[in-house]
Amino acid sequence: TNEGYRHKRLPGPGDEALWRHPKAMFGGRSAIPSLALVTRDWILASLPDRVDALTEAVSGADVLVARAGHVAAPIVAELSGVPWIQVSMSPFTVPSRLVGPQPLPFSLPRHLEQYVNRLAWGAARLVLRQIADKTVNRVRKAYGLARSRDVLTTGNHSTLLTAVASSSALLTRPRDWPPYARMTGYCFWDRPTDWEFPATLDQFLSTGRDTIAVSTGSM
Repeated sequence: TNEGYRHKRLPGPGDEALWRHPKAMFGGRSAIPSLALVTRDWILASLPDRVDALTEAVSGADVLVARAGHVAAPIVAELSGVPWIQVSMSPFTVPSRLVGPQPLPFSLPRHLEQYVNRLAWGAARLVLRQIADKTVNRVRKAYGLARSRDVLTTGNHSTLLTAVASSSALLTRPRDWPPYARMTGYCFWDRPTDWEFPATLDQFLSTGRDTIAVSTGSM
């Protein structure tokens, strides 16, 4: 039990699987090799075992909530009949002609930018389709499920609710998002009641100089 909730770790490799190939993860000029590595060694590894474990875990549940890219979740939802919701920490997981999959390094006229965004999303879906769809559909077939498409992008969205935990202060909800995609605002940890500033941190922030915070990960 953690924070009042029962939890069960699904089988499969942890983050350590990604650190075995640092050059592929961080040394390339393209994101495709690292994306293929993450998909192969982390997202798709032990997928049948994860499906079985998650199916057992949702027995008797009212709803299944899963993060973006959790390819076992929609399979389990179909098998179990339990409704599922996807939670994404970034607005850049829902394709839109108004927002590209990654920022452009230069400015374009608005109409041309939308055209480029459509091309970029199409290319991203094509690459991800080649990386993941065949493997996931092999697993789906073994469970008697129909083929799926774009299992790492739009095919992985919950049409009941895909909750994008981002803020309109960062990005106004694109008007061409599907109705099931809703921007909910950021998620925040509960504030601890007994935490105090460490003296070194308080001293660092009290210098009067501008402070820049740099972090890794998604939004």
